[in-house]
Amino acid sequence: MREQHGKIQGEVRLMQGVMIGLILLIALLIDTLQRRLARVLTNLAPALSTWAEGDFSQPIALGKTNRELHDIEESLNRLRAYLVDLVGTIRGNAEQVAGTSSALAELSNGMHEGAERQAGDTAQIRDSLGELEATIQQVAGDASQAADASRSAGQAVEQGQRVIGLSLTGLHALVGEVQDNAQMIEKLAEESATIGGVLTVIRSIADQTNLLALNAAIEAARAGEAGRGFAVVADEVRSLAQRTTGATAEIQNLIASLQTAARQSVEGMRAQVEHAEATAEQAQAADGALDEIVGAIQTISDTATRIADVTAQQSGAVSEIRDNSERIHQLGEDNLLRIGQGRSQGEHLLVLGGQLNTAVQAFRV
Repeated sequence: MREQHGKIQGEVRLMQGVMIGLILLIALLIDTLQRRLARVLTNLAPALSTWAEGDFSQPIALGKTNRELHDIEESLNRLRAYLVDLVGTIRGNAEQVAGTSSALAELSNGMHEGAERQAGDTAQIRDSLGELEATIQQVAGDASQAADASRSAGQAVEQGQRVIGLSLTGLHALVGEVQDNAQMIEKLAEESATIGGVLTVIRSIADQTNLLALNAAIEAARAGEAGRGFAVVADEVRSLAQRTTGATAEIQNLIASLQTAARQSVEGMRAQVEHAEATAEQAQAADGALDEIVGAIQTISDTATRIADVTAQQSGAVSEIRDNSERIHQLGEDNLLRIGQGRSQGEHLLVLGGQLNTAVQAFRV
């Protein structure tokens, strides 16, 4: 047992010695590694510091004493290459973003100005369409009034035609009566001429009777007392013949005046007949003209009615167009608002692009 115990103690002491040796060896290795790592870190710290400042122009050189350091060096240099490519890509994209943002800002400004002009134009179109709608409605009302006035005028002209027709009937009747009266007066003049001839015969007989009575009175004076009674009769006969001659002369004068008046009346009636016939012809022509006027008024009335109908349809169409233009104007206002917001975002993006470009320019590759 003592031998085994001594053996075990010897082995323990051996293991303790070995452990102490290993510990010393490990401590030596750790010290060596720390010194090498310190040298590596001393070389690596400035490079990482320049990277932190954005300078990737210099590669990392750690020294190729072992594989691990070589792998770390390659990994860091690959990271540098990746960062260089990334910075280059970001720089290019930043420049593109800056240019695109500037173009977008200009485009947004142009679109905003165009939208403002469009909003103004649509507002003017809306107002113009409102005025056009009011004008068309006024035209429709005027056309309707014109159609009503044309119908009233047509009715008045037709009434005038009826009056002219009655006047023509009256004129024709008057012409007939005047012609009948003229014929009667002409017949009276003819009868007066016949009476004048009879009076001429009577006057001739009275003259002869007066001459015979004068001769009888002369013969009675020659006969003396025997012819006194005959002389008285002869005087009476002569006096009667003289009165007859005077009466026939007066009657002839009256008949002559009557014939003159009859001729004047006939001439006046003929003039009246001619005037009445001319008036009738004029009235007939006026009636024909009124027929044409009635036709023209009917045409005007139909045209005015069609104009009123068409303008009413146009008013409805213009009203619909005005409503559409109002909606377009509202959409333009909405687009103007959105474009304004887009312009603000574009300006903000332009600022961000400038800031990004400035930030990227700080990197050196």
